[in-house]
Amino acid sequence: MALSPLELVREEVSKCNRCGICQTACPVYQVTRRESSSARGHHYQIRSILEGRLELDDELHRPLSECLLCRACVPQCFAKVQTDQVVAAGRQSLAAHGGRIRVLPSLLRGILMNPRRMSRYVALLTLMKKAGLSRIAGLAGNRAARAAELLPGPKGKPLQERIEGLSLAPARPLARVIYFMGCGSNYLLPDTGEATIRVLVGRGYVVEVVRNYCCGLPLYVQGDMVTARRLARGNLRLLKHERVDAVVTDCASCSSFLKGYSSLLADDRKFGEAASRLAAKALDITEILSRPGPQETLSELPLSVTYHDPCHASRYQGLREEPRAILRSIPGVTLVEMEEADWCCGGAGAYSFTQPDLAQKILDRKIDNVARTGAQALVTSCPSCMIHLAYGVRRRGLPVRVLHLTQVLEMARQGGS
Repeated sequence: MALSPLELVREEVSKCNRCGICQTACPVYQVTRRESSSARGHHYQIRSILEGRLELDDELHRPLSECLLCRACVPQCFAKVQTDQVVAAGRQSLAAHGGRIRVLPSLLRGILMNPRRMSRYVALLTLMKKAGLSRIAGLAGNRAARAAELLPGPKGKPLQERIEGLSLAPARPLARVIYFMGCGSNYLLPDTGEATIRVLVGRGYVVEVVRNYCCGLPLYVQGDMVTARRLARGNLRLLKHERVDAVVTDCASCSSFLKGYSSLLADDRKFGEAASRLAAKALDITEILSRPGPQETLSELPLSVTYHDPCHASRYQGLREEPRAILRSIPGVTLVEMEEADWCCGGAGAYSFTQPDLAQKILDRKIDNVARTGAQALVTSCPSCMIHLAYGVRRRGLPVRVLHLTQVLEMARQGGS
């Protein structure tokens, strides 16, 4: 008999010795100062359910939904308790029991499982923002209003519709890769996706762009494992990864979750092996651009930048030095390190919609650190982070451009403009 999600993390929660050191690194606890918001609090909650001292009901909705799943607590923990796995199991169990946490997954499911619906939804919000009617989105509910507020300015056609105008093959091919389009790069920040493709082609990669579904992470973090697995299976059908050298994405969240497909579908007899093979070929853009090989000549780019570490890059994949080495390799670019560069920005996928007050306070701390650097540009490698950081910069009125790492490279490729 298959174990329940909570039984699967019983050993993890039993490792917690309740020292509380995790609280010093938790962005949420630093805002709320509530024990229930910390990793130690989450471990106690799940352990209490397993031991029959606490009911699995809606009372757990608030503390479980507050966790960013950023893993900031893990390096601080002597026992290295995987709090993200514990909280994800709690959310999955609560969703299965009909808890309130099911509401957001049902909304996400209707959008992410239908790319056309996603495209129409984004187009509508963009049109309203362009027309200065964002507040009308509030009539559709608080989440729609929040989405319109965070949405970047109009960017034109989605990336999928721009592919025909892009060169996807270099004169001297080095290898062949599939570009996995994250939802952010496709629908909201297509300029980022274009820059990524151009940089990859410039490095000698033949780039294949096929239609794909959302990676599944937004639903996984909300406890909807069923739909997350459906999306993963859909991508395995669409991505013919056997004939390419790598599956590359410019979204740290996507690359992290694609690498986790082997665990997500470990018990799937039909897709388990394919999931493991795809996971082995999945690469974050910072990884493939850090590989030795032919390098293009880059123009001088007089720009001071500071770098924000996405949680799914730094803590989930250990990618910290790679993006910094790439930035330092660009002539004229000056990297100014900010304090708490790996402190979560508060975006965390849908977190800025579900926990707007907490997300804003966490973002304010990040923007304070950005402002102190005096940098001209804030660079990162995750579109979700870019959207939230750009909102923070706009709100604060800082003269700072928010750019993806590949956009900085593309600027240097195009003469430093």
